[in-house]
Amino acid sequence: MTSMPSFPNRRFSRRSQRRLARVHPELRRLLKAALPHLPYDIAITCGMRTRAEQAALVARGASRTMRSRHLRQLDGTAHAVDTMCIDPDTGRGTWEPHAYTANAIVLKHIAEQEGIPIRWGGDFRGFFDGPHFQLCKGASSHQRQARA
Repeated sequence: MTSMPSFPNRRFSRRSQRRLARVHPELRRLLKAALPHLPYDIAITCGMRTRAEQAALVARGASRTMRSRHLRQLDGTAHAVDTMCIDPDTGRGTWEPHAYTANAIVLKHIAEQEGIPIRWGGDFRGFFDGPHFQLCKGASSHQRQARA
């Protein structure tokens, strides 16, 4: 991988920090480590969801499953986040696929370096969910240590 951009002063907004608060610590750590290196700044649009919120998303076709990793997992945290890329020219959110793909390349690279197995929604079969990142099932350090 070529050298990554660096934006050392990037910080998550208070709103993004609140949305990250109930997300698995390894996913939070990954996002914080990656933020200064992402080509596009991001906001966290979703961390943990309630079953009612998930059901509403499924009903309107915005999600395809009631087994979302955004729901509270056995460890009490969400194992998924949704992001929004920020257009550097306008300072507003963008849904342009190239922005999510560019960020995913960097985030997956840092995840590999950090030993945090993740899955990007842009790699899902049958649909593109560029804003979505989740821990791979059974990927938390606690679960990896238990198997060792």
